[in-house]
Amino acid sequence: MLYLSFGITAARPALYFVGIEIVKDLFPFGTGLGTFASYLSTAYNSPVYAQYGIQNVTGLNIETNFVYVSDTYWPYIFGQFGALGALLYFTAILFVYKNCMRVIGKRKSGFITILATFSYILAACFAESLLTNGTCVVFGLLLGYYLNVNLDTRHGVVKHNE
Repeated sequence: MLYLSFGITAARPALYFVGIEIVKDLFPFGTGLGTFASYLSTAYNSPVYAQYGIQNVTGLNIETNFVYVSDTYWPYIFGQFGALGALLYFTAILFVYKNCMRVIGKRKSGFITILATFSYILAACFAESLLTNGTCVVFGLLLGYYLNVNLDTRHGVVKHNE
């Protein structure tokens, strides 16, 4: 709530508020890949920031080296890919979650671990780009460990150890 109280004068809430505006204005597709809340949007000078009046927000402009432009994850998804893309993205996450739950079966410790891991991933993405930075690799390894996955690199096979 503190972040949101700053409105569009601070980078993180500005990305959320403008992301929601983009969803409404460009329903259902968004602005397109590499145009909002990502490194690519700054590297190629996306006009979206100026169009929505946040080009001068600290951390979202060249003077501050765009340091906060990819500070959140969900605006990256729903701003660039719109409502339809966000729906497809959440469906993919739900599919991975259900598949993980199927693999762990009735193991209570596995259930708690998968639930906690996915809850953390979804919550952390409100404050960081967890799924597009190095932390994502750690969570992938963590899931692989708890799902008891064995990568047999000699034969290119992925096996689930029973």
